[in-house]
Amino acid sequence: MRIVLILSCLLYSNISHLQISGQNNAQNSSVNGNLEIREETIITYPDSSSFDQNNDIDKSLMEPPAVDNYSIKPSSSNNKGSETKYKSINNIELNNETEDLSVVSTLITFDKKVRRKSYRKSPTVEEQNYLSQLVKQLGNSNKASFEYNYYNYILSNYNVDSIHFLKQAEKIKPYNADVQIQMAAYHLIKKNHDSASIYLNHLVESSRIDSVAICYAEDLLVSVPQKGVLVTHGVDDTYAIAYLQHYLFERRDILLIPLDFLQSEFFRNGLKKNGFILPDNNEIDCNYLNEFCALNASKNIYLSLTIPKDYFLQIKSNLYTEGLTFGYSKDGNLSTDSNEALFIQMNKKLIFNSVDEKAKQLSANYLPMLLELKREYMADNANVELEAIDKMIIQIAIQADKYEQLLKTQK
Repeated sequence: MRIVLILSCLLYSNISHLQISGQNNAQNSSVNGNLEIREETIITYPDSSSFDQNNDIDKSLMEPPAVDNYSIKPSSSNNKGSETKYKSINNIELNNETEDLSVVSTLITFDKKVRRKSYRKSPTVEEQNYLSQLVKQLGNSNKASFEYNYYNYILSNYNVDSIHFLKQAEKIKPYNADVQIQMAAYHLIKKNHDSASIYLNHLVESSRIDSVAICYAEDLLVSVPQKGVLVTHGVDDTYAIAYLQHYLFERRDILLIPLDFLQSEFFRNGLKKNGFILPDNNEIDCNYLNEFCALNASKNIYLSLTIPKDYFLQIKSNLYTEGLTFGYSKDGNLSTDSNEALFIQMNKKLIFNSVDEKAKQLSANYLPMLLELKREYMADNANVELEAIDKMIIQIAIQADKYEQLLKTQK
C-alpha cells in the first residue's frame, strides 16, 4: 500500500492554483508536474535592497513569476467607466499616474508570488511588511481607488473585520472576478449560506469556476465518506466544492476546510467550537497541516490531491489513497477497499472527455486510485478488470503527459 502511494505521488498533478485561459497566447511548460502559464509583460520588481538580508525571505520572489492571463495597462480616456463583467484583478485599468501603475504592477506580481508557494499559505513577516508598504504607497495617492481597497483586504489574510475594504472595492468594480471570490470566501467563513451561494453562482455563471472544475469537484465529493473533513488548497477545488454544497445542496455533510481560510482567526475559532484542536503556530504551511492532521486524527480527514506535493512529504507514511484524496490515519491503518466502489460512482468525465489542457492535467489525479485498483486486481487475478484499468492508466498518462513517469515507476 505504501509503495503504491509513494509511486502515485510522483504521478498526480496538483494544479489547484492554476487558471487556464483560452484567450491568451501563453506558452505552457511543465515543471515538477505542475503546469505553468507564462506570458510576457513589463513588470517593475521589488528591489532586493528593500529586505533585511538576515531575514528568512524567499529570494525567488525577485524572479519574474509565471502569471496567467496577465495584463496591466492604464485606462484610455475613450473607455473610462466601461468594464467587462467578472474581469480579473490581473486586468486592472488605472486612471492614475505612471508611478501608480508601477506600484500596482509590483504589488500584483509580488502578492501572487507570495501566495502561490507550494509549501505555505501565510506570507512571512517580511513579505507582509513589504506588501503593506506597497499598499501604503497607493493610499498616499488615492485611498478611494479600487486597488488600495482591494489589497488592503487581501493584506488582512481573511480577517473578517476588514470587510469594509472589500465592500468598497466591490462598489467600484462589482463584477471583478477576484472580488467575487473574496466575497464568497468571506460569507463562507462567516457561514452566511444565502449570500455565499449568490457569489458562488456568479463565479460559475461567469465561468471563473468552469465546467471542468465542477466535474472534478463532483468526483472529489464522491471520494469523501459521510461526515468526512475535506482539506483543499486552491481556487478551483475550494469554490467548485463550495458551489456544489451551498448552491446545489450536494454533500452538505462534508466539512470543507480550505487551507486559505485557516489564516482567518474567525474560521479557526469556528473549528475550535466544533471540537478541533489547532496548532499553536498560526502560520499556514506544511508543518501546520502535519500538526493539524495529527491533532485531529479522529476527525476523518481527507486531503484533496490538488494540494501541492510538498504538504504530503512529512506525513506520507500516514496517508492512503481514497478516490481523489489521501486519507489520513495516525495509527498506520492504511488499508481501504472502497476505491472500486468510489470509482464506479464517479462521473469520470475528465478521464474520457478531456478536451482542454486543464482537464487533461486534472485527470492525472485519478492515477493514484487506479494504481491502487490495479494492485488489488493483480492480487485477485481479476484479469478482465485489470486489462480495463491498465488501458485507463495508459490513456491518462498519455493525455496528462506523464507516460514517461509512469514507465519509470513500473520498472
